[in-house]
Amino acid sequence: MPSTVIKTLDVRGIQRVGRLPIASGQTFLAGDFLAVNSSGQLILAATAGNGSGTNGQVGAWASGITNLIVGRAIEDAQPRANDPTILPTTKLYGEFIVAEPGTQFGVPLYHATAASAYPSPSQIGVAYELWNLSTSATFATGTVVPASFWAIRIDQTTAIKAQIVDFDPDFYQGWPDIGQASAPSSGTLAQYGTAFIEFLGGATLLSGARPLTRTN
Repeated sequence: MPSTVIKTLDVRGIQRVGRLPIASGQTFLAGDFLAVNSSGQLILAATAGNGSGTNGQVGAWASGITNLIVGRAIEDAQPRANDPTILPTTKLYGEFIVAEPGTQFGVPLYHATAASAYPSPSQIGVAYELWNLSTSATFATGTVVPASFWAIRIDQTTAIKAQIVDFDPDFYQGWPDIGQASAPSSGTLAQYGTAFIEFLGGATLLSGARPLTRTN
């Protein structure tokens, strides 16, 4: 697989590629985390939300295949307007990096209290929730954020999905798209820094492990 794709997805370790039908009307983009519907078709794992309540949360496993993570999209669900080479205009199948033990994805670390959004060695090996957050989520003053992004929430441990296994030293001074608008002080160098996460076997569809539910 081209290294440029891997760099875009920010993934390391085991990198199996899966291919499944795309559900009608999906508009997920490369880099989004995916689940499947009851027909086994790819869907966005959670729509972007502001981080309050369950708005943006990838929920706990319920029954069947509900809320089990499949992987991270390699390509968009629909062709870009400037790409005339992809026919038909609606893609029938989508490819993704399979989410399974041994595959690590890079995502920003997030906490609803901005002053607590820092990596710590004590977080390594701890399981947290995965969220799709929007610009309406809470950030430090002056923080620049994209329209939506995926994050591991160190303040949420009910509908756990993945554990933090490492922090990215190259991005330890802040997630590239969620950096301070101006140079931060020494006390904020790691705010919203990149964490590498590994999905729990019971939270994924294709690992063969039984589904996992947990309530703290």
